[in-house]
Amino acid sequence: MNRLCAWTVGLGFTLAASLSAAAPSSEQRFTLGVAPADSVLSYRTPAGRYVGFHVAVCERIAQAHARASGQPQTLAHEEASGEAAVTRVASGELKLHCGATTNTPDALEQVDFLPTTLVRENRLAVQASSRITTTDDLEGRRIAAIAGSHAAQALRRVLFQEHVNASIVKVTALSDVLDLLARGEVEAGLVETDVAVTKLMHAHTTPPLSLRFIGPEVFREPLGIMVSRQPGLLRELAYRHVMDMMASGEMAELHREWFERPIAAPLRQLDLPASAATQRMWERPNPQPLFPKNQY
Repeated sequence: MNRLCAWTVGLGFTLAASLSAAAPSSEQRFTLGVAPADSVLSYRTPAGRYVGFHVAVCERIAQAHARASGQPQTLAHEEASGEAAVTRVASGELKLHCGATTNTPDALEQVDFLPTTLVRENRLAVQASSRITTTDDLEGRRIAAIAGSHAAQALRRVLFQEHVNASIVKVTALSDVLDLLARGEVEAGLVETDVAVTKLMHAHTTPPLSLRFIGPEVFREPLGIMVSRQPGLLRELAYRHVMDMMASGEMAELHREWFERPIAAPLRQLDLPASAATQRMWERPNPQPLFPKNQY
């Protein structure tokens, strides 16, 4: 039995054991790893507060942990990203990491992930005023995509399967994709939907750019919350709490709160309902990592 299956099967037993064995501790600081600008998942307001969809999930877990441990705790937020975030979670310095982290086999060598809370979509975007409405309309057109990305490789498969002959313009960053779209130098761009929408709220493209998404998702990335692999109350409680949020509908309501309704500045209402892939993940929770080659 692999590590994932063993964890899932034994979850109920280990959680019960952890709860019964929980004892008061001198540790009162519960530190969350956050990011200042990870789309709507984790960001900093002008007042210096850290908020977002994943931050809200982590704070609910922290509250549940305080109740289960039976002791007061001080909630703290510290910025952490990349390999440093993985290392700090692995050591237990950060209790959870609440940014936009893709669950990958490499990261799983050091940390665990809670069940995937969001499946990030990479889709084709066009100017809102464009007459292009389907992938077929891109025949003979130009599409901007970040060179060397897994999503760009998946795009080639999608175009091949749909018999669309389009030119892929290679760029190095999302800002390049948006700039080319704004200037009309490409007819479509491959983007991460939530990242593109939030970036446009701060962008000053000339002329101003408004996006519309077309066609099916091109590539999917499972985003999750990192937790230490060290056994104990937090790891097991956090896993179960996320699953309970999904089963009760609390996760879906929280997603609507952050992705479909007005939110804290500097962001605004995104109007991005949960994707079908995300909803399926809530129905069948799991921490399955990204396997890019399965998608292209």
